[in-house]
Amino acid sequence: MNTHNRKQLYEDTEICQYLINSITTTHSLNIRQSIIPGAGCALFATKYIAEGQEIFKSQPTVNCVSRDLMNTVCDFCYKDSESKLHPSGRFRRRGDEIQALVECKECRVCKYCSEFCRESAWKAYHKHECEILADISFVFPARIRALYRILARRKCGQISEREWRSIAYLESHYEKRMHGADANEIREVAVEARRRTGTEMGVEEVGRVYCALLTNTICIREAGQSKVLGTSIDVVMALMNHSCFPNALTIFEGGEMHVRSLRPIRAGEEVMQCYADVTCDVLLRRPMLERDFDFTCGCSRCEKETEAHNAITSNDRSKIEVIRQTQEQMTELINGTIVTMMSDPQSRSLLSPTELETKVKDLAARAYPDSQWPKNLDPMPLLWKRLGNMCSLQSQPLAALRYSIKGCAYTDVREGQEWNSDLLDLIRILISIVIQLDGEEDNEGLPGRKELWNSVLGYLNMLRKMADQNFGEETGYARALRRWLANVVEAADELEEGAWADGYEGRFGDVHGRLLAWAGVEKGQWVANG
Repeated sequence: MNTHNRKQLYEDTEICQYLINSITTTHSLNIRQSIIPGAGCALFATKYIAEGQEIFKSQPTVNCVSRDLMNTVCDFCYKDSESKLHPSGRFRRRGDEIQALVECKECRVCKYCSEFCRESAWKAYHKHECEILADISFVFPARIRALYRILARRKCGQISEREWRSIAYLESHYEKRMHGADANEIREVAVEARRRTGTEMGVEEVGRVYCALLTNTICIREAGQSKVLGTSIDVVMALMNHSCFPNALTIFEGGEMHVRSLRPIRAGEEVMQCYADVTCDVLLRRPMLERDFDFTCGCSRCEKETEAHNAITSNDRSKIEVIRQTQEQMTELINGTIVTMMSDPQSRSLLSPTELETKVKDLAARAYPDSQWPKNLDPMPLLWKRLGNMCSLQSQPLAALRYSIKGCAYTDVREGQEWNSDLLDLIRILISIVIQLDGEEDNEGLPGRKELWNSVLGYLNMLRKMADQNFGEETGYARALRRWLANVVEAADELEEGAWADGYEGRFGDVHGRLLAWAGVEKGQWVANG
């Protein structure tokens, strides 16, 4: 973070070796200068890493639960009492009891899923921050609490000199931030954190630590779930540079961070993650990366998507800006409607699925040349997937299925957390339909019950394979999927009076194609095998 008089981390061989030794890995990794101009330090594979491998795991320097989830997420193991996964190992069902958390009896801020976690957190870090938190009448956002936690741990000697030196190397953009709109807020946070923690650091040094957290923290997500549980800082993770076509994915299990390969990584290749929502279009990704991370991405995916916008607008920058602004408006309208539906489903301002679709498409028609917004251009696939969620919650299963299939079919990036969540939603909608069918009767041209059973098994097997690759076979999410698949096979055999489920993989391609046609998806979209 000492960018004003800075030696690069890759030049400090002692700290580089310390960091590699601090992680758990079976692969050969090293830290050196990035091949990306201006990117600074990077993490490299020195030997080939196959797809679906754990590259490394680590216990981050600091984790913190999101402020609005402190009543449901354990502050030590990060178990979410409202997770899609039930504590028994299966997927959660409607009506399942939500476990109450145990709060710290002193500060009453941090909460835990068990006495074991409460006691473990106390020994590990909480005893150094408890009095500070108890003295504050409100709860800070997660990254400010992370600052307090890291300062408290440093003050009591829980962070070693070498670990602190490694943190000091992290990019903070401090000088630029202190000349920006957030300068006063950063200064106030630093002054208050210094006063409350009693650290011997000066205000500027505390401010640099805070800016390093703003720049380098990562969201805590469980395997297969898009819900953000909190924020985390890990130095080795922070050395992984950005790509819009990443070769690595970070997940959390029990408060521990795991980095896995999404595709084969060659010897000498950088290990790279995506800092943005990987499903977003370049017109939304680039501004976010420029605003939050102070760089302009020039990866092959960004260039390809930019060329497509240039071609359709004849390189007219003003037309491209209109498209970008419209993407923002469409996304805000979609997300805002979902938030209202979840928080106040009786609200008079809540749009119906038809009203939401009409409003979004009206925006698209005014912005795009010839009123032909591409079906796979962000956020149109997001619209259809969220309409599927809305219709499902409003007991409109056939409409939910049609929307969900369209949204999945026109999603270009089919990997990682978001895609797993989308496919899981589709499977649940399908199951809600198939268990209500009495026979092979026609439902708006929908394939019959046996074919739908086949599609459920095919999509579930597809999701199971992807979870094993993306997250690892031993994650709770992957185990729950295998258990669910076995149960569905058994249920299908029982309902169809025989070992009908055998061979579903060979039949899946045909029924998948029929479902796409039923949903109005163009041929050639989403070619899939079970």
